[in-house]
Amino acid sequence: MDPRIVVVDANILISAYGFDGEVRRYWRESLWGCKVVISPEILIEVESRLRNSAFNLSGQEIKAILLDILHRCELVRPNPARDPSFKNAKDSHLAALAQYKLPNGASPEFLLTGDEALLQERKIGTCEILRIGEFCNLGKHLPQN
Repeated sequence: MDPRIVVVDANILISAYGFDGEVRRYWRESLWGCKVVISPEILIEVESRLRNSAFNLSGQEIKAILLDILHRCELVRPNPARDPSFKNAKDSHLAALAQYKLPNGASPEFLLTGDEALLQERKIGTCEILRIGEFCNLGKHLPQN
């Protein structure tokens, strides 16, 4: 059984590490069996928002969070880094990542986000866009047969 390949946006990671709630629970308990891919842009955004926020985290705490993210996720570099045809330039890096081909030829099946504009897209290529709770509650996090 191959694990599901998913992209998580920066907002999911900020919520998973910055707030005690359902996103953190899904991140810790449900996504362990998935192959989670992120891009450098996502990691940079997470670091920036953790440093420039009301979380009051020390440099060491931020470093530990980033290392945990890198331990749990595969960092990939889509080429190009942004999809120039994606209508929302702010999220064009996510569109490029959603269409990224891994070395084995597989692409992400799901993009997990809470961003309403992205959720309205419903799909980028063959990658379905869902909220993390919907993804987990529907059992889509389980390995495919």
